[in-house]
Amino acid sequence: MSQDEHAVGERRRITDAVGRPVAGGVALLVTLSVAGTNCGGSSVAGIGNDASVNLDAPLSSDTMRSSSDANKGDAGVAEAGQPCNPDGSTGTCPPSAGLQCNVNIHCPDGGNTSISGTVYDPAGRNPLYNAVVFVPRNPTVLAPIVTGTSSCNTCDAQVVDYVTATPTDAAGSFTLKGVPTGDDIPVVIQVGKWRRLVQVPRVADCADTPLPAELSRLPRNQSEGDMPQMALLTGGCDNFACFLRSVGVDAAEFSAPHAGGRVDVYQGLGATGNAAALSSGTAGDCTTAACPLWNRKQSLEAYDAVFLGCECNENNQTKPQASLLAVHDWLGEGGELFATHSQATWFKNGPADFQAAAGWATGPASGAVGPFAVDATSQKGMAFQQWLVNVGAASANGIVSLNTADVSTSVTTVGPATTEWIDDTSTAPEGGGALSGNVKALSFSTPIADAGAAYCGRVYFTDIHAGGGQALEDTNADGPGVPAAVPGACDGGPMTAEEKALEFLFFDKNALCINDTLVPSLPPCAASDGD
Repeated sequence: MSQDEHAVGERRRITDAVGRPVAGGVALLVTLSVAGTNCGGSSVAGIGNDASVNLDAPLSSDTMRSSSDANKGDAGVAEAGQPCNPDGSTGTCPPSAGLQCNVNIHCPDGGNTSISGTVYDPAGRNPLYNAVVFVPRNPTVLAPIVTGTSSCNTCDAQVVDYVTATPTDAAGSFTLKGVPTGDDIPVVIQVGKWRRLVQVPRVADCADTPLPAELSRLPRNQSEGDMPQMALLTGGCDNFACFLRSVGVDAAEFSAPHAGGRVDVYQGLGATGNAAALSSGTAGDCTTAACPLWNRKQSLEAYDAVFLGCECNENNQTKPQASLLAVHDWLGEGGELFATHSQATWFKNGPADFQAAAGWATGPASGAVGPFAVDATSQKGMAFQQWLVNVGAASANGIVSLNTADVSTSVTTVGPATTEWIDDTSTAPEGGGALSGNVKALSFSTPIADAGAAYCGRVYFTDIHAGGGQALEDTNADGPGVPAAVPGACDGGPMTAEEKALEFLFFDKNALCINDTLVPSLPPCAASDGD
């Protein structure tokens, strides 16, 4: 791998001692090198990216080290994290050397120059777990983020060429150590293809600088930073569009398909007619089998993530076998799908590997008994539970505050390659073994049929209806039951407990291509006078 290449990675299945795949076991193998002359070689690290025990621990602040921990003492190369002339020579640090030359590693009493804060969702309300915060070596050459999914690129977005980096904890908090001292220091906040570059007006030397909340949230629109390209199907029995508004996505980002917004809106069906239309244009028509979103795989490839709202019924007349296969194959090459209740039809009536992902059932559309508990049998499950407690959506013992009227029943058990997140404890005995029965939120990586394949995409399915089990009604319509157009009908207000539970999964971006054990070597210093 040449030294001007960026990170590449591959998700691989984890097996036990006899070669059998571990349920949900995936590791992300990441190769990272720094662009630039004589910047050093590549290094490889494994990052767990699913919810199985010991495979998905959050990136450790102890192992994601700053440049001050990199290789030291190479001839002609600055000691990592310190000025390019640490010996007091007259050599200077050339602009190409980057911001690491402004890191002071000689703070008194073992101190550090740091930035601390909390990373929030675009709305600035809820903290985010496992976001990456870093100082780029050169903020003018951040690796571009390309939207869409057309190949098995398991690195959702690259985090490369940094001075120092760290993840957030379950409270969304971070302390970034080894930060350059000075004015207008760049800081990047990233979750998958969500990325925002901000400038800290002043970073004090050998002290901690708090990052204001307004600077530590993800972007709300494209003018603030990078966002994934998303597609939303409206349904008559939830309010997924309003959930996205509450996450913090600007109303201006909702648009007709391929009209420039980051959320392309498609109109689905409701209980008695069409679901919500688009308030700011013409939504794509998915009320027939000619739906332009899923009629072929190439249409789906324009998107990083697709959100399928509950249509109250399966409406299989709009989802022919060719569309079931298109969605399946798109997921196999890296797509991300969020599906609610009635959209279980894509799996229970889809290809055999999707059918085997869970025990699909046709249960009541609402009124699941509860109480509903987080499956905390994995490290990420424990983080999920703690996060829900932190945002006021769950009790200390992991009982999630769901409205039973908004929870349906579509799943009994999950398959070996599937991770469950929330279950109905009234039907799920917890006698020390795996939870089972009436799973309310699950995920699985794709493709799942071939045990030797690399994981590329992800499916999230839930029986929890975002924003309630009935779409908002148009109060100005001539009669009752007419859905209000979105996003105009959405107030973007605080989230319910149901929506908070979904937000954790919404930002559960797995392919953070960052080396969590080693950091790039630094470029060489300019030769000092007389050398």
